[in-house]
Amino acid sequence: MFENCKWIWLHNEEKPDEYVDFLAEFELSDCEDVTLDISVDGNFQVYLNDSLCAFGSCADYPDYKFFDSFSLDKFAKIGKNQLKITVWHMGIPSSTYAVSNAGLIFKISQTGKDLLISNEDVLSRQNVNYVNGACKQMTVQLGLSYKFDNSVTNHLPYQKSAVVEKTYCINQRNIENLLLLPRAEATVSGNDKLLIDFGRETVGYLDLEFESETEQELTIAFGEHFDDEGKIPRIIGTRDFSIEFTAKKGSNRFLGMMRRIACRYMEIESKEPLKLGYVGLRPVVYPLAKKERSFRNELHKRIYDTCTYTLECCMHEHYEDCPWREQALYSLDSRNQMLCGYVAFDEFRYARYNIVLLSKALNNGFLRITSPTFNDLYIPFFSLTFVQQVYEYVKYSGDTTVLDEVGGVLDSIMSKCISSIDENHLIPAFLAPAWNFYEWSPGNGGRPNPTVDTPRYDTCFNAMFLYVLPMYKELGGKLNADANAIAKAMKKHLFDSESGLYKNSTVDGNFSLIGNSLAILAGVGDKSIAEKLTSERKTLTDITLSMNAYFYDALLTFGDSYKDYIISDIEEKYSYMLSCGATTFWETIKGWHDFRNAGSLCHGWSALPIYYFDKLKKC
Repeated sequence: MFENCKWIWLHNEEKPDEYVDFLAEFELSDCEDVTLDISVDGNFQVYLNDSLCAFGSCADYPDYKFFDSFSLDKFAKIGKNQLKITVWHMGIPSSTYAVSNAGLIFKISQTGKDLLISNEDVLSRQNVNYVNGACKQMTVQLGLSYKFDNSVTNHLPYQKSAVVEKTYCINQRNIENLLLLPRAEATVSGNDKLLIDFGRETVGYLDLEFESETEQELTIAFGEHFDDEGKIPRIIGTRDFSIEFTAKKGSNRFLGMMRRIACRYMEIESKEPLKLGYVGLRPVVYPLAKKERSFRNELHKRIYDTCTYTLECCMHEHYEDCPWREQALYSLDSRNQMLCGYVAFDEFRYARYNIVLLSKALNNGFLRITSPTFNDLYIPFFSLTFVQQVYEYVKYSGDTTVLDEVGGVLDSIMSKCISSIDENHLIPAFLAPAWNFYEWSPGNGGRPNPTVDTPRYDTCFNAMFLYVLPMYKELGGKLNADANAIAKAMKKHLFDSESGLYKNSTVDGNFSLIGNSLAILAGVGDKSIAEKLTSERKTLTDITLSMNAYFYDALLTFGDSYKDYIISDIEEKYSYMLSCGATTFWETIKGWHDFRNAGSLCHGWSALPIYYFDKLKKC
């Protein structure tokens, strides 16, 4: 694909948080079938003849790159065409970025003929409006924000680019390009401190058009809620949800395509008042075809529609857990999103791409916590979830070819588990850097790892292994384990005969819905446990929004006898969020107050009612 192209950059040095402009020209005799193929390390925006024609983020790995293709027909002209590309090389690790050296590779072609290719003849210079090297961190997971200085003019001369060494194993992303929508409507109030209210969760790029009587510094904060003091919380712990913008005297226009942000509210603080044209966001979406659904129950329709919008807000270069705080691809989060997307959108190509990207996070038998990243932290339970989401993808799509790419990863995950079974016929909780996380509830949120001499056995992990083992084998997996021995060991070490329930672990005698739901799904729990989970729920550690799928599926193993209970449970939780003004559904039922006031109010894993409304209708 890029046989004649070269990876290029401004220089051969490694400088984090750097912005580089590239300039080139090409000739056209007609404007049909003109295509740009592009790959970078980081984010990019492309202007052809001064019109934005392409943008994106290359979420991939240094040794497994993706490229995107864009049609240029609408932007091209007969004769000379000018191409400007700006690339942001972050160079600092996060949960959404696997660090590599800077680089750009591209080509423009027409009906298979190369018109322009990246090489040392492409001109480049540093972009001086973005503040290079500022390394302004937004969150640890999301990575950097940016500072933009609109008061300076770039007088640096363009020069020939440097050729850099990077992989030429570049794969087509093979999903749709993101769509940039018209400016979001918003209400604006205030004077030296402007409050912008979009009316609902909105995901997009900062768009500014205003006049300033003087050069001045603007701080642009954004958030999903007001805090208890009635302010948009810009600083939450070490997080800083803001962009810094230096306005020049006179007319200012800016479209910040380098960092996607999500919020309900924005706040712009300035020393002198601004004469506004527009301040807000250009929303961006992954193109989807929604399936029409009819509901007799108006509450169910509101829940379904809000769930669907929640999913849309969490789908861009890949599935995102939340668009405000992290924008990260996790296996458990995306498993929920995929399951709902099969129902709401019939979307399989996007799901497949995400499964492959997740598989590239394999490290020492398990998947890293997110993808793409080089973070060594991992959640063993989420790797088992990956087995389940591959199984469900194949089941719903009928596409078994994905196993050619990820089958070996499934083998590695299951091999790691099987080899960890000890003399007690159970899998102990894993040592650091494993995070033995199951959900955000007491006893299940990642207790300290045990030492080798004092193994701890967790109900959730051992039950989940038993649950996905048949799925793995149905996918053609050749590895096996003695499921009966594990089941007997769970009964011996983890079942409490007095309560008739499974304990969280061998060192935690509490009982949780998630642990006992998984026990039912694993075949080591019967209907008596289901009865206790429903009738004695208030005495147990409750389940969170993210894991309701396991609770509901456990109840549904006994037919439709719990159908009304599940519907009522959904109505109670989701009507509560709606009554609080939710326009997308939350990370947990505590809303923004959770996680020391950092709980997200738009989380893809909470869209599960989409799937269960459909499933229960068929019961």
